[in-house]
Amino acid sequence: MVKRYSLEALKRLREQRVEEQTERVAEQVRQVAQVERAALEATSQRVDLERSLAAERSAEAERLARGKATVQDLALQAAWETQAASRIESARAKEHQLAQKLVAARNEEAARRAELALREGEAKAVERHKEAWQADVARAEDLAQEDQALEVWAARQRGRA
Repeated sequence: MVKRYSLEALKRLREQRVEEQTERVAEQVRQVAQVERAALEATSQRVDLERSLAAERSAEAERLARGKATVQDLALQAAWETQAASRIESARAKEHQLAQKLVAARNEEAARRAELALREGEAKAVERHKEAWQADVARAEDLAQEDQALEVWAARQRGRA
């Protein structure tokens, strides 16, 4: 008689949950990578903006030092400085926002990995139980075969006596 493992449905359910959680972790890893790229791009854009504005400031300061700037040029420079400071602040705010989003995405990834570890532990517990059950069934079958062999031997011994 072949015995069927009674918790097979639970085993499949636990394995399915592990697969689903693995997919969730993989999706979160992709999201983290995407946010990392966006954060790096924002940082790069801010640095490039600061460099270009610094170069423009330097050129304008050189022009002023040579006495080539007019009052109108100075007024335009002041307006430009205000606009440049606003652009830099906007770039920093975007960079900060993406950094916060990255921290949140990484925290979510850690939570999903912890959930995956829990699901894997549950699946392994059922697997260990099944292995122990199979060992018990095998041991019971071996004992039954030994009992049958002993009965046959005993019957033969009685037949000889």
